[in-house]
Amino acid sequence: MGKLYVVRHGEIDFNVQGRYAGSVDVELNEKGIQQAHSVANEVSKLNIDFIMTSPLKRCALMAKMIQKVINVPVSVVNEFCERGVGVFEGLTREEAKNSYPELWAKNITRIYDDAPQGGETIKEVEDRVFIGLRKIKKEFINKNVLIVTHAFIGKIIHKFFNKINEEEFFQYKLDNAKVVEYSFIK
Repeated sequence: MGKLYVVRHGEIDFNVQGRYAGSVDVELNEKGIQQAHSVANEVSKLNIDFIMTSPLKRCALMAKMIQKVINVPVSVVNEFCERGVGVFEGLTREEAKNSYPELWAKNITRIYDDAPQGGETIKEVEDRVFIGLRKIKKEFINKNVLIVTHAFIGKIIHKFFNKINEEEFFQYKLDNAKVVEYSFIK
C-alpha cells in the first residue's frame, strides 16, 4: 500500500503579515522559495510517484520546484485549493474584526455550515477535499503521492485520517513547508 504525503506551501508575505490568504493567488516570498528547495531535497528520499497540487501559485510553484528534483508527473487538483474566506480575504484579523464586527463576533470561520460572505463553509471544503482524497485512494492505492496544499486543507486532510473532535481540528496546524505522512487503510 502506498503512502500519502502532504506539504504546505512555503511562506508568503500574507503569512508574515497575518492576512487571510484564502483563494487570493499570491506567490511565494524569498523565504518560501528557499523552503521549497529544502522540501524538494527532503522528499527526494521518499520515493514519490506522483505530485498533486492546488492550482494557486504558491503551491504550483513549489510543486514545480519539487518536480525538478524528483522528476515525477505533477497534476493540478482543484479539490486541494485553499478555503475561500470571502470578504475576509486579504485582511488581517484586526481588519476583519473592524470591517465585519458582526461576522467576527460569530467566529464565522469556525462555524461548520456558515462562512463569511463569498466564502466557503467548512462543510463545503471538507466535501471537496474528501472527494479528492477518495480519488487518490482509488486510483493511486499502491503509489506514493505528494499533495502540495494549504494550511486549512491540511486540517481537513488530517481530519480525514484521524478521528478528532472540533477542538483538535482547530488546534492542528500544518506549518509552511512541513511534510506529513499518512496511510490509507483498505
